[in-house]
Amino acid sequence: MKRGAQLAVDEINSKGGINKREIELVIENDEGVPAKSVNATEKLVIKDSVLTVIGSYSSSCTLANMKVTQKYEVPQICPISVATAITESGNKFIFRNCATNPMQIGQLADYAMPTFKLKNVGVIYVNTDFGRGIRDVWAEKANQHKIKLVADIRSARPIRTFSLI
Repeated sequence: MKRGAQLAVDEINSKGGINKREIELVIENDEGVPAKSVNATEKLVIKDSVLTVIGSYSSSCTLANMKVTQKYEVPQICPISVATAITESGNKFIFRNCATNPMQIGQLADYAMPTFKLKNVGVIYVNTDFGRGIRDVWAEKANQHKIKLVADIRSARPIRTFSLI
């Protein structure tokens, strides 16, 4: 995200900026921790007076920090957080440009389950908003396709979430 944002800023500024004003990119690292994300967002909005916030990477952080941008009426772009609660919150200052968990995992399940004629599936997921969202969609799709969910394992460790077929 950081490199992509810097690339866009450099390209826009090389063409004269916006209305002949260069864009300044201000970056904070929330380390994937919701409390740190709130603090970083407050700094960006209050101290740095940013015009918009792009991020965070994780759904849990976005769910926490979008309350700050809503309070101060600062637009926030959610480039990768997939939890459905983000855009279902009624917050008119949050915008998403990526597919949600139900979109991504739902399409995967709707393709994989009948194509591979699965009879049993399992899911191992990390206990975060992202991981629980994937688990819920995977289990719902298994039920819809009349496939037995044989493993439903929640990990407390910060592992990468994945589905097992």
